Amino acid sequence: MKLEALEKNAEMKKILKAGLELKHVVSLYELVEDRVADILIDCVDPKYKCDIPVEIHDELMNACEFEDTGGRLGKIPAIAFAKALKRFALRMLSVKPIDENLQLSLYLGQMNFWSDVSEEVVDDYFPENLLVAHSHSAYC
Repeated sequence: MKLEALEKNAEMKKILKAGLELKHVVSLYELVEDRVADILIDCVDPKYKCDIPVEIHDELMNACEFEDTGGRLGKIPAIAFAKALKRFALRMLSVKPIDENLQLSLYLGQMNFWSDVSEEVVDDYFPENLLVAHSHSAYC
């Protein structure tokens, strides 16, 4: 579709009058994606809602920082971790079945699910034994 065709759409005219420009599309998509993912994360297949073993839970709790420390602890911010899990559920788990016995780090470490978290921090702190089967429980 040519971009000029968007100007003929009544709904798009409202958006353009609000000052939205093409450069805002990705941010707008991520905003909508986050809202959809808030609902979708609870609707994933039960095979992705397995309880996390205590030792992995402890490792996960140690990997995240739950207060805004401005990055002083160098850990994964819990909010960023939750957002990455929601994006993973929306982009991957809702599209096609994934082997729940695979390490979640194989997906979250390689793909761009993270916002404002360096690859080094994810590599250093992400629990390697956390499985795709634990996705929903880790989010909760």
